Amino acid sequence: MYSPVIGNEGKALPVWHDPKFMEADPLEKELWLETQIKGSACSNVLLDVDAYNFVIKSWAREASSNNAAAFHAEKWLIRMRQSLESPMLHNGALSPPSDDCLPTAVRPNVESYNAVLEAWSKSNSEVIAVLRAERWLDELRKLKSIRTDSSPEKRNSLGIEKGSSVDDLDTNLGPTTESYNFFLATCAKGLGKTKKDLQANAVKAEQTLSYMITQWRNHDNFREAPDTNSFNYVMTAVTKCKSDPTVVSRVMEWLRMMESFQRSSFISSNNDNINHHIRANTKSYSIAINAWGILAQQKAVASARERRRYRTLRGVQLQKGRAIADKVNPSFQSSDDGHDEVQKAKAILNYMHDLSKAGVIEVKPDTFTYNSVIGAWSKISSEYSEDAPFRAEEVFRDMMELFDQGSPNVTPDLFSYTQIIHAWTKLKSIQSTKRAEWWLRKMWNAYNDESLELDDRQKRMPNSFTYNIIIKSWCDLNEIKRADSLLRELISLELQQSHYPKPNSDSYALLISAWTAYELRSTEDQAGAGLENAFRLLKDMIEKEDNIHPDISTTLDLYNNVLKSASESLLRSNRVFDIAAKTFNLLDKSRHTPDHMSYKFLLQTGIKVLRNPQDEAKRSNFIKVVMKRCCDNGQLCKGVVLAVSGFAQTIKEVIEWPPPKSCSRNITNPQLIPGRSDFANRYSSA
Repeated sequence: MYSPVIGNEGKALPVWHDPKFMEADPLEKELWLETQIKGSACSNVLLDVDAYNFVIKSWAREASSNNAAAFHAEKWLIRMRQSLESPMLHNGALSPPSDDCLPTAVRPNVESYNAVLEAWSKSNSEVIAVLRAERWLDELRKLKSIRTDSSPEKRNSLGIEKGSSVDDLDTNLGPTTESYNFFLATCAKGLGKTKKDLQANAVKAEQTLSYMITQWRNHDNFREAPDTNSFNYVMTAVTKCKSDPTVVSRVMEWLRMMESFQRSSFISSNNDNINHHIRANTKSYSIAINAWGILAQQKAVASARERRRYRTLRGVQLQKGRAIADKVNPSFQSSDDGHDEVQKAKAILNYMHDLSKAGVIEVKPDTFTYNSVIGAWSKISSEYSEDAPFRAEEVFRDMMELFDQGSPNVTPDLFSYTQIIHAWTKLKSIQSTKRAEWWLRKMWNAYNDESLELDDRQKRMPNSFTYNIIIKSWCDLNEIKRADSLLRELISLELQQSHYPKPNSDSYALLISAWTAYELRSTEDQAGAGLENAFRLLKDMIEKEDNIHPDISTTLDLYNNVLKSASESLLRSNRVFDIAAKTFNLLDKSRHTPDHMSYKFLLQTGIKVLRNPQDEAKRSNFIKVVMKRCCDNGQLCKGVVLAVSGFAQTIKEVIEWPPPKSCSRNITNPQLIPGRSDFANRYSSA
């Protein structure tokens, strides 16, 4: 039973006005509304806008976890708008021609539009989310424009015909601060496949905020006035443009504007002044810290690139007997490698503490603030900035001190530890990677510390990404056994507890690539070990994928890496051929399709191993079978032609040779397609 809801006029409202009504998933609510629309077409119970909003808001709440939710919310807003345009619609459903069923329209209100905007602000649908949110915000702007100016000229300029649904819309329609903030939140999510998309979103956000400020200051439009969230969304959108050197200047400009509004609010005696709603808070300053970290990273990358170029040039000059000063390029000093920018980020953190001590309740450094500073040091860490990990650890110790003192806002978490680990691995040395692994053990110690609250312990448990950072570092240092040991640890953890970190595709891919690279550089007495280990990991990965492991999926490149390793291995035993054949068969049974590289590596391996006279029959049969399949599947490339050089007579027994062009029909790169000259040059003596 639901409690009756009494409206302003003392009348009982329909049951869907009860906040506890129908606590179900959005799809069930949608089906309920469909049923109500069809069942009430000729009834005295009329659905109102709240019935539609009940469903739209339900989808909006689900949008972050359901990519289709925003489309569902949008659909119901469109249904309401269509109900205003069709004379045969009653409550949004087709009405039978009856004198008892009068056409009734359901008019959307601001809540309807804002719920759809909220849904898109939570959606992860790449670029389309920004475009759809922009479309509905523009719709609200049009409706506001008609409400204030309904002249024929204005209607024509907006493409609105007389007698359209706009005439029947709520006269109070128009964007609100909340409408704009939902759009700005969409721009701030960093959705987009290219840097150009991210930059476009940031520009849209800045232009929108500028418009809001203009409406408020020049037209006293408090309905659309910005608030603190408006500024924070815009600054966040700007920080998504990580390669843009203007990030800091743009973010700091908006932050200073917030502070100026805040200062003017202290002077103003008008409590209704909107300045009171714009106050730089913890998030505002934390975003600024992040912006300085981005600029620091840009400078650090440029500095490291120049130093490596200079080091290479110096080596060449020394080889040629030219004298050169044994020092780093003087044009790149510490002021150019990002250190100064990180110090400015740290200064903002100190300023936040000063504000907090002065009684500014909106500003109190929290976990995100400290993590932003730790992340800034991690961003500039490299073999040329060896002090960065130590500085990151200093910030972490300050963070721990606040936590131990009982600060409710500061709690070291996964990101805190992971950024320090990343900083150490970027030094690219065995000792620094050992230090990174020490921090991994420190995370587990914190997780197992029963003196901490369960929530604090769970925040410090490492995940697969944490492990992968160290695995990659060991692989880059050719310490593959250490990396393999960490992968085995991940596999063991997965078997112990379901909530423990588990290996993912990257974990396996890093090791498979490392073992195949190890095979390619192995001496003759070491040959075979890398190939065996790579094949072992690939089989394990395939088994997990077949068992529907949520975090593991193979790629064609992984199969081809093992096949390439077999073809270039110095080991020429039957075991190498066996691994190559089994890998190809596993690939053939998988969801992937063998490409021209797969056939080339397999042929190279078989011809290399089956080189002895006693293997001639087996080799001939192998070449015929593989070449027949290769040509049938349209994967004949120049590499395959080169691999079977000297075996034209054998191949002619099963296919036409030189083959027709259809044998290369699936080769997408024209430069890889063999021409007549390739066959003439290689088989003229055959």
